[in-house]
Amino acid sequence: MHARFNRSCNYAAAPEEKPLFARDIVRELDAETPNAKERGVEFQINRALTYHPNITRKTWETRIVWDPALKSVAGQFRTKICLIRLHPGLKLAHRFHYTETFLHELAHAMQWYAYGKCDHGQTWYEMMHILAMKPERLHNIPECKDKVEIIKVMKVADEFKL
Repeated sequence: MHARFNRSCNYAAAPEEKPLFARDIVRELDAETPNAKERGVEFQINRALTYHPNITRKTWETRIVWDPALKSVAGQFRTKICLIRLHPGLKLAHRFHYTETFLHELAHAMQWYAYGKCDHGQTWYEMMHILAMKPERLHNIPECKDKVEIIKVMKVADEFKL
């Protein structure tokens, strides 16, 4: 049995922008999924959390921000403040890339909450596996290859109701 870690987060060190939570992103991703409660992203996460029920609350309360400072990185999990940063270009990318990146970063959060690690090692592979995702480390998302203007992206996203 693996040792369990009780990782706390310094929420005061988070960016000023009002963050979303994991559940908010899941609702957005599942909004277009037919029968979302049965086979959407929420289902994937809830199924994965049956393996680690002690991290359920922390996982759903993981904070998310759209960070225009990200350049070629599609997403990043920050351990000290328990925050997932997502590239604003994901709003313009294919829904699959958005979902894949979100779950990749959520796997890091789950890994941190369960094992006190945040890397692309064995425990991250485990989290990706229980999330039913292919454990890939690099992306090829054209919308996330450059630093983008957050205002431009959000304006286009609002136009298309993303």
